[in-house]
Order: sequence, then C-alpha cells, then structure tokens
Amino acid sequence: MEPRAGAHVFVQNQRSRFQGSCGQGHAQLGQRARRLRGPSRLSTRTIEPSMQTPEKAEAHHATATTPPKGISSSRRRPNSGYIRETETWARCKFEWPDSPKLLSLDGQAEPAVAAHARSNDSERTLVKQSAHGYAARQSSTFNGLKERLREFSILSPHHGAAAASYSWEDLPLQLQNALGFLQKLPAFPQTSLSHARPFLPPSMKPTLVLDLDETLVHCCRGEARITAVPDVVVEFDDGISIGRVHFRPFVHVFLEVVAKTFEVVIFTASQQLYADQVIDALDPARTLISHRLYRQHCTEFQGAYFKELSLLGRPLCKCVLVDNSPISVACNAQNGVLIRSWYGDLRDQELLALLEVLEDMRRYDERIPGFDRYLSQRYGLTGFFQALHDFMPNEPE
Repeated sequence: MEPRAGAHVFVQNQRSRFQGSCGQGHAQLGQRARRLRGPSRLSTRTIEPSMQTPEKAEAHHATATTPPKGISSSRRRPNSGYIRETETWARCKFEWPDSPKLLSLDGQAEPAVAAHARSNDSERTLVKQSAHGYAARQSSTFNGLKERLREFSILSPHHGAAAASYSWEDLPLQLQNALGFLQKLPAFPQTSLSHARPFLPPSMKPTLVLDLDETLVHCCRGEARITAVPDVVVEFDDGISIGRVHFRPFVHVFLEVVAKTFEVVIFTASQQLYADQVIDALDPARTLISHRLYRQHCTEFQGAYFKELSLLGRPLCKCVLVDNSPISVACNAQNGVLIRSWYGDLRDQELLALLEVLEDMRRYDERIPGFDRYLSQRYGLTGFFQALHDFMPNEPE
C-alpha cells in the first residue's frame, strides 16, 4: 500500500537507508539498530522492576549532566537524536498502514530500525502473538515455586484469574497496597446515570481517557529530588510550595498521534488548580486534549478515588482508560490498560508501546466491534480483579 503524502519523504528516506541491508539478514540489522540506539537504550521488557522505583530513577538523574540552558528541553535528554528520529517515525506510524510493529516475537519492545526488516507475513504473526499469545499461561506454581506477579505495564502478558494467586513480593509497595485495598472491598462502586447528567457532551469519536500523574508526567513537590531540568514549574493551592513537573518521554508525539483518531480526555484525581497548569503546558494550543476531568469527577469510596467511565456519557465499547493505578481502572477493568508508573526514567518507552496497542485495537475493532473485547482478550484484567477477592497472596518476608 502506498503511503500518504504526509509521510512520503520519511518513508523514502527509511527505504533508501536500509534497502542495502534487507538482504543481509535480521542479525546484521539488529546490530545496526543497537549501534544506533547506543548501549543504554534498554527495551521496556528488559528493564527490571527494581530499576523503575523512585530511588533508582533519582539515582539515574543524579549521575546525568545537564546541558547549557540555551538548549531546548527535548535536547537536554541523552540520546536526543534517537528520540527525535523515533518521534518522527511515530508521527508517520498511522500514515503508513503497512509499517511493522515495535513488538518482537518474544514480546519485547524492538527498535524501529530492526522492525523495518520484517516481512508482512512475519508482522501478522507478530501482532497475533503480541496481542493474544499470552493467553495460555503456566499455572501459578512451577516446580514448587509460586509464580510472581510482575509490575503492570503496556507489554504485560494476559493476566486473567490465575494471576490473582501469584506472589506480590516483586511488586512495588504502592502496587501491593493498591491490590490489598481492592481485595478487602466487598464490591467496586457502580454509580447510575439515571438521575445525573453525563460529564461530557456528545462526540462522534471513540474516547481515550488518560491519567495524568505517573502516566503522562511526574511531579516533584518541594525540594527537587530529580536533578533533570523540569519541563514546567507549577504552583499549588497553598500559594507557597511549588512543583517541578517532568514530561514522560514521547508524550508530545503520543498526544499528536492519538488526537487524530480519538477524543482525548485527561481524567486525574488531582486538584483542578494543579492539573490545569500541567495540561496547559502539555497542550498550549488546546488542540490535542478535548476535555479535562478532575478529582471532583472521581467516585470517592472507602477513602479512595475511582474513575467510572459510565459517568462520561459514552458507549463503553468505544472507551479506553489508561492509568497506572489498579484502583482507578477497577470499575471498568474490561476497558482498562495499566501502564507502568513513571518517576523520571528517560529510557522509558511505554507511550510508544501504547501507540502499538491502540493501533492493534483499532484494527481489531474493524473486524470485531468493541474495544472492551480486544482489551479483555489482551490483558484479562476483568478476570484478574474478579478473582482477586478469592486469593490471598503471600506477603514478602
């Protein structure tokens, strides 16, 4: 299929650049890709959960040097050439329907350079494996050892009911507390719209609901613990303290791409005064984010804030909620995507992986309507949360 005019120059450059290498085999292309991205460019799947903790993220930033102030924020980050090239590729992703996927056969995030060497037949197999190949999982015990639940991420395998019995000892403490809280609840809140107006006006587009903190940005309040230059400084409602906000890698190109297809809604449990400052910095022209929902739109239950998609006034089969908190997505697990919490790791590629999932979901919806059907088959969060009340994971020693 011929690419559209907007991506013509990029596609021609990519084809001419790697045409001589396509016949040399996948091994040489992989080596060229590794040289391009540098030894520090780790895929999302190869990053251990312990490396994603705030302490590890802060240690990484503490050892980084800050370029002169005259350099733009996007160029302050290491390997900025790779980031800019990847952003260009991502912007053209939806303009080139036959472009390969970023997921390798083992489920890892793969550089775009190496991915371009794969044939269309390999791509179809790859998509099928990445979206549905994790359905057949091992039992929760293997050789007498209990299987461990890994930190949620875009590239997480299908969980289902079996994952509710996995050990939590490898999870960050914040996730352990969230799952423990959900496990003790008798039921999740379900608010009816019969006597209330929907939060949003009518729309013809499918709806993508995005969390803010630790999903798109990370905010350090008070004394800065991350040494990198913040993307924006915000004031809090007390009028005294300030917050240094850092944007997740590729957040701008992610918003540009999804805004073409989805009605983008930011739904945060934060206060409106803080959230508006951050969203204004993310979308200063107000062309990418359609609506904003704040803490007052959440459902407060047992001291926690839940996000109910049923209150938005949208058909749930055309809604997706992306959040880093299991509490936020518990009410609509069939529509939820759990993203890895971000605390400043500049090597993070979760938003690029999310673009791939959304594109696969859109293609799946063309054959079998319903985003919830794809997401349930891909992640299995509905069965996971339902079974959570029936299993008590082992506490870490």
